[in-house]
Amino acid sequence: MKRSTIHRRRAGNVLPILLLLVLAMAGGGWNYWRNLKKEPPRPYAQYPDAELGQLISAYEGDVEQRGTSLPPARMQGQRRSGAMLDERVADFEAARRHGDAHRAASGALAGQEAVLRELRKEQARRAEGPLAVHLKRLTTI
Repeated sequence: MKRSTIHRRRAGNVLPILLLLVLAMAGGGWNYWRNLKKEPPRPYAQYPDAELGQLISAYEGDVEQRGTSLPPARMQGQRRSGAMLDERVADFEAARRHGDAHRAASGALAGQEAVLRELRKEQARRAEGPLAVHLKRLTTI
């Protein structure tokens, strides 16, 4: 065979591989930007690592303190056995106030726990490292 036919055959073999490589890179770039747009907002991204650690420890202490001071779900006390309507209304109002206080305290505790979960997610995301984040964006379908 002549040299020119050998070079043409090699060039013919390289072209499909090169085309496939360009298509894979374009698909990866498109997938990266698609996944980047899908990522949820990170409200604690601008905090430095030291401040994030301080926030987590502060919220952990607050959640622990609120959890121990949460009023019990049921009232601690005895219900009066009075048959008078005004006594029953007073018992009902006391139970309602207790229930409202319990709901408010558990709602505040749930809010603090949600913030603590978000802070821990941010800390875990930072621990992954930038290369792992980029690879996840690139390869997640």
